[in-house]
Amino acid sequence: MDRITRAVSGDKRFFAAAAVTGEALKDAAERFSFSPAVSVLFGRAMTAAAMLGVTLKSGGESIALKFEGEHEKMTVVANEKGEVKGTVSEPLWMPKEGESLGSAFGKGTLTVMRDLGLKEAYSGKIDLKSGEIADDVTEYFQKSEQTPFCCSLGVLLDTKSESLAVKSAGGFFVSAMPGCEEELLKRLDENIAVLPPVSAMLESGMDDVDILKAALHGFDLKITERATPKYRCDCSRKKVSAMLLSLGKEDREKIAEDPYTEVVCHWCNARYRFTSDEVKKLYGMK
Repeated sequence: MDRITRAVSGDKRFFAAAAVTGEALKDAAERFSFSPAVSVLFGRAMTAAAMLGVTLKSGGESIALKFEGEHEKMTVVANEKGEVKGTVSEPLWMPKEGESLGSAFGKGTLTVMRDLGLKEAYSGKIDLKSGEIADDVTEYFQKSEQTPFCCSLGVLLDTKSESLAVKSAGGFFVSAMPGCEEELLKRLDENIAVLPPVSAMLESGMDDVDILKAALHGFDLKITERATPKYRCDCSRKKVSAMLLSLGKEDREKIAEDPYTEVVCHWCNARYRFTSDEVKKLYGMK
């Protein structure tokens, strides 16, 4: 079962979140027919965004992670419920022999954008450290926001299936509160250093709470919130109709002549088809 759990240490020196996101990733992978490599990349980014999303304070807020690299471009957006959607420029990308998954991005940037419902969204950007999603998210918060932060992400593929289908996905992050003592940071680092990879923890049957307890072993743990991550897009036929109405006269006349017009949402791959008669009625044409 997919779930995100937020927690704080009893002394309130750390706050953390852990997630299991396999079902949400399976949904995304099926929508876009991801290659196994892209399933792993997207699953890691999606999990990070979903966990960060549930730290937002109110409805209508969102956070986006935008990775722009030499071969692949990927954006994932999450809201305060842990609902996510995303886009990938090359859904079928696979590394060449000897290349790591990080080579999908190579030299590039990570931009983190927070839309808090104000006039302008807050954003920060860093150069990618390695192309490994968890390393780059950690680097962003440590460098851009000057916050002691660690993140680990993993996707488990079914090696017994010919297509290497998604089996599970998940991750965790831990962030220190301002003024956290060096001794406590050292204890946390020691915990993280001996943890197995997230994919191995998922393979062993650990859930989000188990992962949190392992990351914060020795610290009193207080669960503050739970959420259910889902792949969810807010597109609709009504919104697509509004987009068609925004077109200029020349474009309107052109698509009205076609037997049908199909619009594909780049966030979820949903397809909206309008017949010529429906388009003419939308435009008030005879």
